[in-house]
Amino acid sequence: MSATWTDADAGSTEIEQLVYLSNLIGSDLSLVQPGGGNTSIKLEEVDGFGCAARSLVVKGSGTDLRTIGPGGFTHLYLERLDAVFGRGGEGPSPAAGREGERRSPLRESISDEEMMSLMRACMLAPDRDPLPSVETPLHSLLPAKFVRTLTTWRRSHSRTRLPPRNT
Repeated sequence: MSATWTDADAGSTEIEQLVYLSNLIGSDLSLVQPGGGNTSIKLEEVDGFGCAARSLVVKGSGTDLRTIGPGGFTHLYLERLDAVFGRGGEGPSPAAGREGERRSPLRESISDEEMMSLMRACMLAPDRDPLPSVETPLHSLLPAKFVRTLTTWRRSHSRTRLPPRNT
């Protein structure tokens, strides 16, 4: 990376650190194509009902890592994502028979439209946050607290001709 992490610049909250990390990654075009890549953090926060909730805070759809701020992230209930997309978790759930069993998704497959609708239903603040990234299910399934996925593709390095769409 051309820029390096500096604790003094990273901020003190986990959201500030996520924004700082995202901006660092997004500013290095050897790591991501413009607008590409994704970042998230899993944390505990208070929802609109005043209840503590485990959440996934993930880059919103259409945002750019280089310039994203706190408002560019979507906050989602992690337990609802677990119920929709399946994930091993602590304690019993309607989708798991015994404690520690792998939870299974609600169904074998869903359309893109259904997936986006279900993810909207998982949002803590649907009127405030952008729509979640299509990579949200992957970020919810990975156990790490901070997750980053990078999209790299350099046109000048590609010698592969892509077939026409819909063939």
